[in-house]
Amino acid sequence: MNNTDNSVFLTPCPVSEASPKVSGREEENEEVVGENISDACKAIKEQSLNMLIKWSQTFSDSESFDNYYETRVDDLIKAANILEQALIEQKTMLKERLKRLSKVLVSDNEL
Repeated sequence: MNNTDNSVFLTPCPVSEASPKVSGREEENEEVVGENISDACKAIKEQSLNMLIKWSQTFSDSESFDNYYETRVDDLIKAANILEQALIEQKTMLKERLKRLSKVLVSDNEL
């Protein structure tokens, strides 16, 4: 069992034995697979283009919608700030009037 002759393991295989034989049917299958892949790529490209055409208007509308509401919210915030300032001024004026009124009432009671 102990074989010292390594020549069996070192000899290269002949080319005809090393490469698998490809029959005409296998070559035909490879061509069909190549055509199927090409057709699949074309179909995917066509579907992608159709989806882009179908949804591009929707995406455009969505973007304009976002831009509109972004400016609309900014305008509402500005209006709210103006309203808040007006209410603060009215509150301050009301306090002043109440102070004056209470002074008048206090001075009337003293008389």
